[in-house]
Amino acid sequence: MAQVENLEVLRKMQEYGFDKEWLVDNLNEETASYAFRVKSTTMTPKETQIQEIAFDPSREQGEKWELLSVNGNPPTKKQVKRFNKERNKEREKPDIRIDQLTVERDEPVYFDVGFTLLRATLPKKLEFLADCKGVAEFNKHTKELERIRFFNVKEELKFSVLKVSDVMLVVELMEDSKTGEMFREREDLKLKAKVLGKEGIVKVTNEYYDFEKVK
Repeated sequence: MAQVENLEVLRKMQEYGFDKEWLVDNLNEETASYAFRVKSTTMTPKETQIQEIAFDPSREQGEKWELLSVNGNPPTKKQVKRFNKERNKEREKPDIRIDQLTVERDEPVYFDVGFTLLRATLPKKLEFLADCKGVAEFNKHTKELERIRFFNVKEELKFSVLKVSDVMLVVELMEDSKTGEMFREREDLKLKAKVLGKEGIVKVTNEYYDFEKVK
């Protein structure tokens, strides 16, 4: 039944000129063919930390990410070591695959597609998305995918080392007017998590800029 429903949604997407791959192409930064910088702000009940980060796909695997600063200061050796452990692991580019598709909204301007992802195809840092549902918002007039929203469908899930009871992830996209290529513009992640036994809100905002095509 799910396969039949998926085919019906895919036919609808094709009719409106939308590519299924758009649903997963912008989920993992490491598949990008361009260099960029990220201002990453993490807010917890105890502190706020701002990291300036650079990504260059032309570098060797395990060296593509670089931590430039933490709260406006050069990173310490300990901060760089932890960052590299999280970001610069040796790994192949993941082939993220869709499990199920549904039509959430079909109106004159917007066409929204709901989707779930196969856990086995997700990179480690995105495994929590297997317990979430995504909704992609397509604009029929501009033929653009404007944003992707995720929310948890499981009461409790694991995000990194945290036990999380509530998740909301919104990825805002923009299109290069010259090439037609889609870029991440902003990513907002909000979690209700248990930190040291106490429940609190964790917010992560990633702002992307200085995109540069790498030959």
